[in-house]
Amino acid sequence: MSESSQVQVFRLLNPSSKLRYQSIIQSDYVGERLDTVTSWHKLRVKLITWNLRCMEDCPLSHIRQLLSSNQNYADIYIVGFQETVPLTSFAASAKVIDQWCDRLLAALPPHQFKAVHRYGLLGLTSVLLVRDELESQVSDCCSRTVGLGYLNWYNKGCIETQFSIGQIDEKLAGVRVQVFNMHLTHGEEELSVEMRNQCLKKVQDSLGTIRNAALAGPAPSVEEELVCEPHLSQTELDKIDSKAIDRIFKKQCRKAVFASGDLNYRLENTNVKDYIYKNDYEKLLESDQLRAQKDRGNIFSGFSEGEVRFRPTFKVTETLEYEATRVPSYTDRILYSADDGLELLTYDVCEVNGSDHLPVVAEFALDARMVDFGALKAVRSEIGAQLDRILNQMEIVDVSPSLVDIDVVAGIKEAAEVTVRNLTEEPLHYNLDIGKRLFRKPVIKLLNDDGILPAKEAKKLKFEINTSKIEKFEKTLTMTFANFEFVRFLVFSVSSKSILFQPVHELEEMQYQNIVQSFDFIMQGTTDNLLTGMQSVVDLSSLNEFEVCLLKDMTLREINFDLLTKLNSIGMVQNEGSCGIMNVLYLWLKSLPELGGDKRSGVVLSKMIALIKFLDLNQESGFKYFGFLFQDEYELERALES
Repeated sequence: MSESSQVQVFRLLNPSSKLRYQSIIQSDYVGERLDTVTSWHKLRVKLITWNLRCMEDCPLSHIRQLLSSNQNYADIYIVGFQETVPLTSFAASAKVIDQWCDRLLAALPPHQFKAVHRYGLLGLTSVLLVRDELESQVSDCCSRTVGLGYLNWYNKGCIETQFSIGQIDEKLAGVRVQVFNMHLTHGEEELSVEMRNQCLKKVQDSLGTIRNAALAGPAPSVEEELVCEPHLSQTELDKIDSKAIDRIFKKQCRKAVFASGDLNYRLENTNVKDYIYKNDYEKLLESDQLRAQKDRGNIFSGFSEGEVRFRPTFKVTETLEYEATRVPSYTDRILYSADDGLELLTYDVCEVNGSDHLPVVAEFALDARMVDFGALKAVRSEIGAQLDRILNQMEIVDVSPSLVDIDVVAGIKEAAEVTVRNLTEEPLHYNLDIGKRLFRKPVIKLLNDDGILPAKEAKKLKFEINTSKIEKFEKTLTMTFANFEFVRFLVFSVSSKSILFQPVHELEEMQYQNIVQSFDFIMQGTTDNLLTGMQSVVDLSSLNEFEVCLLKDMTLREINFDLLTKLNSIGMVQNEGSCGIMNVLYLWLKSLPELGGDKRSGVVLSKMIALIKFLDLNQESGFKYFGFLFQDEYELERALES
């Protein structure tokens, strides 16, 4: 079975890109199989806008008249109310919002619809109702608001609501719907027109539109939308076809924008009632401020409005007549801007009373893909398994050794190196967590660390291990990499040993033999320069580099006495090998606790007395050098005579 184009591209990506763009590539694979995971449906979407003028209740028959069309019901209802509470209110009423939401649901067939989103802004209320079977297809519902009243008060304003239909993921975004429920500035004077235009501009500037349409001013130019900007290296760009990259990162999303509400644009011809009774809508609309402003390009660029074949919506009485002192106007409107797949079916008023506005309704047919989530899961699993296999086989860095098993001498700094090789064609930025504790010097210290591994190169990390006590411990250092959910571990297994300050009977057998053989080696040679070096030996810091190495050998491994014999002959200092081991042995003697009555202690004591004699020291000079081992000169004298 040949690999899909998505898998081929995935193989060519750098490791960080594989991790960063895995979900997008998987989505592109699903996108080529949309007919398998989705099916086309023609949804009926109904928009309703109604200024309620603080109506406290509404007959269920009126609401049912709003929602139904010849006893048929839509699939999705987008309802926008204005003035659910008085304009003088200081807060939205959650109770009122819930009441209107409940009334809408009560007017629909029982147990067939759900309110998936509701939002309020003082008197503005927006509600989204969908059929039960569509609930899983509607996602990412959210709302934002803008205040448009005096001094930006929210008694006039806008609720913007967005939601998606048939969205699979960010790339396969289905249909994104944006709805503006607006209540603009009122007033019949000429200045009010500009004020309403400015309200629309504020909404546009604050919230924007999701496609190439504008509430105010010219429509923005069309830009191809990407899921995200691909950040690929030149190496990747050289290997991967640019058309494949463009396709993978292109977002598949259709968009629909609806602008509705009490927009408050008026009819400027005061003699309109004759035209109303004659149903001469064209004559009525000749003086419509909204149409005039739209024709001039000032407002609703890129928006359409259905043919107005209904009477003005404001201002009506309880008997649905017009108030005698007011000029009837089309204040309540619904406009739309959409990609292909949206068809306006009806645009009309609903003849119900209770407010001084008539509700306006618009019904649309919307072509949308409905997702089969079972099929989607299967296709995602199919491509996911292939991409995961590639990820699991991905080689990023090689660490050698990954386990640093080392014996060290307590009090002496030891060096260790770990080679980290970048196996990728991109620089890797890393962080190595030493796990340093506050107010404590780290036992393991990284000496060179710029946090960068160049592409296809190896780097030696140099560590210093410094422990002051005899112990055995393991420490794990964590190496993390930027842009990766990927971790490497460096494990240090450290055994810290010492012959200093240790009772003779607690020494390891090898350590004990090294000490005994060191006595014998010294006494097999000459005494040249042996006493000279001993005078300067106080503690570890007194030892030179060569002597530190001898102390390590004496503590951790067998001493190479053949090498010391050669060094006595060819060293830069006469008797250099013997002098070095003498200084180490002398430091050991100075750190030695009391000798016990065990066999080892007896051997060490006899070797020490033999050494003093070998150095040709009497009780006085011997006590000068080795007095730390005896109570007084007389004890040394008795030991030399025994």
